Amino acid sequence: MAEPRSYSMKFMDSVLGIDVDTECIPLMENIFRFFTTHLSLTPGRPASAEASVFVHSYAELNIKNLEWEEVLIRRNKYPEFHLYGLRGLPEAGKEMILSEHTGTAILFEEHHRRIHLYISERSYIQVIDLIRDLFIRLEEYRGTLVLHASAASDGEKIIAVVGRKGAGKSTFLLELLVDHQYKFVSGDKLFLRINDGEIQAYGWPDYPSLGFGTILKYPRLAEMLKAEGYELDPAKPEAKILFSPHLLEKVFDFQFIAGPMPLQAVLLPDVLASEETGVIQESDPRLVTEHVEITANNPLNGWNHFIKPASSDVMLPKIQQLSDALSTCRMVSVRGKGILDSELLSRITDSSARALV
Repeated sequence: MAEPRSYSMKFMDSVLGIDVDTECIPLMENIFRFFTTHLSLTPGRPASAEASVFVHSYAELNIKNLEWEEVLIRRNKYPEFHLYGLRGLPEAGKEMILSEHTGTAILFEEHHRRIHLYISERSYIQVIDLIRDLFIRLEEYRGTLVLHASAASDGEKIIAVVGRKGAGKSTFLLELLVDHQYKFVSGDKLFLRINDGEIQAYGWPDYPSLGFGTILKYPRLAEMLKAEGYELDPAKPEAKILFSPHLLEKVFDFQFIAGPMPLQAVLLPDVLASEETGVIQESDPRLVTEHVEITANNPLNGWNHFIKPASSDVMLPKIQQLSDALSTCRMVSVRGKGILDSELLSRITDSSARALV
């Protein structure tokens, strides 16, 4: 039997060792392709790692008689991202998650910092979700904050677009990417560290969610999505679909950039079809900090106990640091049709106080 192939996967300062059985390499290569826009992947075992993941075929899974309980892993309106399963405890220090609908099983060995992952052709989303969950929990212990935001960069600094669902984050992200040739940093989460009072931002691999109204502004994107089997109804401009960022890359030929880079500005969007786009300078950091996501506050964080979430007591001082550091970057409310012309963008990025007057 061929030896497993070993990899080291790193995001920021967190490292996973991943050993892949030969028959699983094609499946994992597809998953690795998703991550390599923002994470580093190198052959060979890492010198040290927070956890080791061993990947096997789901066909090799041999389940003992266990007492199972239902567990919800991730709640999502998109069926392929709604993950659930059964949880069993084979023995002390071990925990198994079985998701028959995706052909995936995860055996956590907490004491040994090992995970045995059994995958099939249907495991793609669930494996991605597991790896992202591990890195988020590891980075929170290092004081990294996760901001619910999309983001783009001019190659030197990052603009974050922060707001509630449906406010227009993806609309303004596309404006930056397509009309101003910015580089793609993130479509959903931005990782932040505060160094000497300056906010450093890191991108994150994810699946952008775009409304039909936004998609139909870009005919080539609409045509490609229709060719992929998506149905776009102009009568439902607020309806959304979720798809791979590589499709956006293919349509618009933009570049990915992982960071870190200084955070230059925060856009707080409110897309309204009836109004021309205008901007207002903001000063209340709570408009941003209320969108920081803390795993310990997520009611679904207990779906596994391999890495317990960093407590709110650990994270709250970091949020205060972010609140203080936001004075070093621009915060602006952007309200209107979602059209960001060059004059408006220059006013947002201009550091002079006169820019938004």
